[in-house]
Amino acid sequence: MKTSIKLIYTILSLLLLTISCKENNSNTKDYEIGFFDERSMSFKVLDIERNTIKEIVKIEDENSGWNRKISWSPNGEEFGFTGIVKGIPGTHIYTIDKGTTRTVMETNNYDIKNKEKELQFWHPDGYLIHHFKWHSKGDAGIYSVSLDGKIKDITRNEGKYWDYFPNLYPDGRIGYFSINKTEKSPVNKYYEINLDGAVKKEIGQIEKMDTPLFSSTISKDLKSMFIGEEGEIYQYIFHTKELKNLTNTPNIYELGVSLSNDGNSIIYSRSETPNRDPMKSDNPTMNIYRMSLKSLDVEQITFGDNYFTFPSFRPVHNKT
Repeated sequence: MKTSIKLIYTILSLLLLTISCKENNSNTKDYEIGFFDERSMSFKVLDIERNTIKEIVKIEDENSGWNRKISWSPNGEEFGFTGIVKGIPGTHIYTIDKGTTRTVMETNNYDIKNKEKELQFWHPDGYLIHHFKWHSKGDAGIYSVSLDGKIKDITRNEGKYWDYFPNLYPDGRIGYFSINKTEKSPVNKYYEINLDGAVKKEIGQIEKMDTPLFSSTISKDLKSMFIGEEGEIYQYIFHTKELKNLTNTPNIYELGVSLSNDGNSIIYSRSETPNRDPMKSDNPTMNIYRMSLKSLDVEQITFGDNYFTFPSFRPVHNKT
């Protein structure tokens, strides 16, 4: 009798645990994607499960938003972005559950070129990482901006380098590309640095990466980097220094690579046809695609006459 009671108790416990796990899993979402809509000049979020797109916040700039992207907070409840909001060019934070926007840094107060397009990602230690180009100094560097608007120079290049397009490592390090302006034949090199700039490591020149465009992201295992460059998506293996062209579509333009939450796939924007390439057409189209890193199979996520750029998965968060 005691054995039967114990067995029943064990079965009930397992059932309750299974139900609890299912409820917990249903309260998280791995497949919301934030992106920029070039035509409406607004940041939007795609819910893949519900097949819906919601406009979150619109910016007031008249020109293309190229290199504007959603920079998710680590908990996925907010995102940072750059643009003109209520006449103020700068870095802003949007809180999703409240539907409110606050300005972190007004770039009119600084000697910065491209005042509205410089935020790259939200560091887990609570800083917004930018690359700024300065009018007076004629250089570019990597800077952190605290949530109360304080700027700190991370790379401290003293005007000798162009440091640009930083990316975030899962362990908090920052990678970036750099060109030494003082060299007669400058080459583009890749570096790693910590948040306070105290520890810097040169990785070296990455073959064929002369002008990396707009985005790169690091794999979960820290073994490789995915790069959007000259209309293709590449994978660079750090140990072997091997560069693989993952898309290999010479007549189709891709940009804006980002890693999924589970690390098993990447998403990016892709032009629909060669004659509607964003570099060649006055009426370009770009939709969002996902590639499995295991099989390299490609899946189209959005369809239609869209111009969507710089997609990124929203970090796992509680459903609302």
